Amino acid sequence: MSMNNFLELQTEREIKLNSGRPFLLVERWSKNSALAVRKFLLKAGVEVNYLLIIDKLVDIDALERQWSIGRDTKVNLYYLFLQPLKAEIRFIHDIGAGAIVNSHSLILGNNQDDWRIKADYNFQDSGSFGRVKVEASLRGQSSLDYAASMNVSQAAQKSDTRVDMRLYLEENARGQVTPGLNIAAHDVKAGHSASTFRLAPEDLFYLQSRGLSLAGIKKMLSLSLAKNFIQGFPDEALSAEVLDLISTNL
Repeated sequence: MSMNNFLELQTEREIKLNSGRPFLLVERWSKNSALAVRKFLLKAGVEVNYLLIIDKLVDIDALERQWSIGRDTKVNLYYLFLQPLKAEIRFIHDIGAGAIVNSHSLILGNNQDDWRIKADYNFQDSGSFGRVKVEASLRGQSSLDYAASMNVSQAAQKSDTRVDMRLYLEENARGQVTPGLNIAAHDVKAGHSASTFRLAPEDLFYLQSRGLSLAGIKKMLSLSLAKNFIQGFPDEALSAEVLDLISTNL
């Protein structure tokens, strides 16, 4: 923690951060008050690592997180979904000149979980950089609809953006991931990908022939996604806690 200003978010509806040491923000629903709307205002040059953990079933109409990301800021966003909300989830990121934004979402669906998520990354000025990764593992009869859009304005020349989405489905699960590129500038780099996969019967047979049970195979896959999700997180103790939390929820 010595390298970060640590803040565990509770009832604050608006978070304003100025320059200084890197900030580590943690928002966990099972420990904090569940706010429907929260705003983050980041001044120029701020460095932020943010972890959102939805691990408690809460019945609200909508969940929204709004980010105003200033010039030359560096933001690493980790969105972890373990328990469904009876709500539409919306993330809005307004990104300034020269800002660097890395966003990683992990959704682990079970039983009849139903996730509806929309994320907008709005690149508003020149020289910004964005990488968005979405991974999901859906088990049982769970479902997911996730749309992630990279919106590059005409003023955002020389921006570099990419969104990649990957979805693992069990037989009765249903899911849709939709990466979007809306580009108004002419001098940019932009890319996207989306893939959906299921373990083939021959894959399951091979793994079971090596002594793994079906439940063990499914847990191994989810833990692999979990380790990939937390890779690069700046606090080792919190990383271990997150992995333990995910393992408990499998």
